[in-house]
Amino acid sequence: MDESVPSPEAGSELPSTVVVTAVSPALSALSGPVAFTRIDSGEPARIVLRQTDSTHFELVEGFRYSGAAGSWVVTPADLPETDLASIPQFLSWFVSRYGNHTLAALLHDHLVHSGMRLEPPVSRPAADDVFLQALTELEVPYLRSRLMWSAVTLATRWRSSAGARVALGVWMLAAAAGIVALVWGLVTVDPTLVALAVLAPIPAALLWGWRQRGAGLLGGYMLWMLALPAALNIAVYTAYSMAERVIRRVRLLVRPATKKGQVAHPPPYSAR
Repeated sequence: MDESVPSPEAGSELPSTVVVTAVSPALSALSGPVAFTRIDSGEPARIVLRQTDSTHFELVEGFRYSGAAGSWVVTPADLPETDLASIPQFLSWFVSRYGNHTLAALLHDHLVHSGMRLEPPVSRPAADDVFLQALTELEVPYLRSRLMWSAVTLATRWRSSAGARVALGVWMLAAAAGIVALVWGLVTVDPTLVALAVLAPIPAALLWGWRQRGAGLLGGYMLWMLALPAALNIAVYTAYSMAERVIRRVRLLVRPATKKGQVAHPPPYSAR
């Protein structure tokens, strides 16, 4: 039951409410029961948001989640601001801020920000587990859903204590060293070094904490898959940005009367 929003007439102001999607395609395509519904009916939930700035939205229409992880109602008052899925810019090649996972991200935002005020309370680690279950119920592919869960788990662990941040710092250094060791072991045909690099993520996962060890294990084995394309992504955008700046300077030299405001700087990587 898709609903459309009429286009504004020429010269009129755009509506302040932006319907990102009416009935979520993620819900209409599900093969199993729908865990996300509208508050006032059993119909599939709609995602209705108002954009407040270049990266943030506020919820206009609430929704209900009733699934294997529990049952919660999320209203506009519960979620006055969201950036949808908090995907770092350097990982946007892998998963976007919105998609089939949007409702799970909105639910996670609510539980992270308000979970301890609910009855019963929901801790941030528990909210991460709800996020994974909701992704599963939205039929987000297995590996992608678990990598997204690992990312929010990393954020939770990082915020938990100074000791946790130190442990994660050690894990990141060890992960980088492991990637280098694996590559070097393959190049030099050193089976011992390769075996150490392959097995090292297992004990290193404990640096994420006992509860989050599964996310740490997945991160240890999948970091290379995310980090290498991300590094290439940043390098290519840096090259583009430099070329854009050179062209800007040339245009200003060739046409001195051109106002600088008419020859824009390239947007930074974070705002591309």
